[in-house]
Amino acid sequence: MIVARCRLAQAGSAFHCQAKRNRGNPLTVPNSKWLRVLRDMALTAGPKIAGGVLILLLNVGLVFVWPPVIYGNWAFWLMLVFLADALIGAPFDLAVIRLAQSTLNDASSADVPIISALGCEHAAMIMKMLLLLPAGLVFIVTGQSAGEVASGEPLALPSLAALGAFLLLRSTLVHLQMRRRFASYGAVETLHVVLRLTFAGFAVWLAGLGPAALMWSFAAAAASATAFSVYASRRSLLLCSDGIASAARATASQVSWYLPTIALGAVIGRLDLLLMGWLSNAQELGQYGAAANFAVAPELVGTYLGIALLPTLVSHVQAGLGRRFLVQSHAVMLSAALSMYAAAFVLAEPLLLRYAPQAYASMVPLLLILLGGTLAGMLTTPLALPLVLLTQKDFLLKTDFVVAPVAFLAYWIAIPAFGAMGTATVATAVHVVRSIAVHAMAWRLSAHVHDLRRH
Repeated sequence: MIVARCRLAQAGSAFHCQAKRNRGNPLTVPNSKWLRVLRDMALTAGPKIAGGVLILLLNVGLVFVWPPVIYGNWAFWLMLVFLADALIGAPFDLAVIRLAQSTLNDASSADVPIISALGCEHAAMIMKMLLLLPAGLVFIVTGQSAGEVASGEPLALPSLAALGAFLLLRSTLVHLQMRRRFASYGAVETLHVVLRLTFAGFAVWLAGLGPAALMWSFAAAAASATAFSVYASRRSLLLCSDGIASAARATASQVSWYLPTIALGAVIGRLDLLLMGWLSNAQELGQYGAAANFAVAPELVGTYLGIALLPTLVSHVQAGLGRRFLVQSHAVMLSAALSMYAAAFVLAEPLLLRYAPQAYASMVPLLLILLGGTLAGMLTTPLALPLVLLTQKDFLLKTDFVVAPVAFLAYWIAIPAFGAMGTATVATAVHVVRSIAVHAMAWRLSAHVHDLRRH
């Protein structure tokens, strides 16, 4: 759900920038402008969708290359990189986007100090790089304390390199996004996707290397894409920015709001792998990580569907037709979810027994349990989650404050007692509870007309 939260905010910023520049109701935007907005969203979200799908396919493909012990080591460290990226990268990027839009809106007010958007970008980039030091210490301590899971190849250094490259790439992409250079944005993201797949293929399938080489290939791909992005935006990104101190204060103020919401959701979303790394063994973690990568597909579908449906959702909500749109759309999505689960229930075992390595044959029940949670996510992320995020920003934070300690205690009891099966059961329960809470709030909100320009 946290992935959906960040991707919807970033990919939908083109839509919101255009709507805020239009002084009338967004429903009155001319068709040509709507087409430009949709084109910009496609250039922003399209490469991200391709990258997400290819990462999913890569992780599924690694099942056929590595035994569960090596796969568990890889899944644990990749989780740490993505978690750190969510904790450090996402709050700063969303803060920069919000500040850039605010300065555009407030430029006509003489009593409001104007903060340089470029200064905010530079300040965010500097603060991200400074946060790499504590992140590196966490990686080192984690590598020493995670026991069997981290006892394979040493991955702290390549994981930190990959994290740093991802954070720099994020900053350059935000710069292109805020300058409305969506063609360049799409080109950089596409290059990153191609390089990541190419380098990964060379590291694993052609050279037969392990997790450390694959993590270094991720870092190299992101660094190469960053270099291209800097070159493409050198005339604006490399300029000296005025008021860097005030921009840093404003950025930190925005981050202080975004960070708790994103951090808590990110930790809850990866608490299963995190605690399994400390409380379980690499064999079980490999089985669980493989099942989770197979099961995550429906949730990714929901996330990317949410990006595509964002303009339609906004128009219906502002026209007072939100509830009818939710009911009709969820009827279709629920039918699709039930059909997908029925197909998985019938086909998962024979297909995995036939094609997957024998060492992963026991992950079928894990997959069926985890699918319940990811299908709940697929029903939540396209419409209910965006509606709540657009109108009740603190709702998810309050919900996660309640869910987090309960989930932690449940994992702490279930993992030693029941292993991967207990972890999967708790993970699905957490998914379902959070989805029910979001749907309940979305149902209540859908009965009213909302002017989303105020949020």
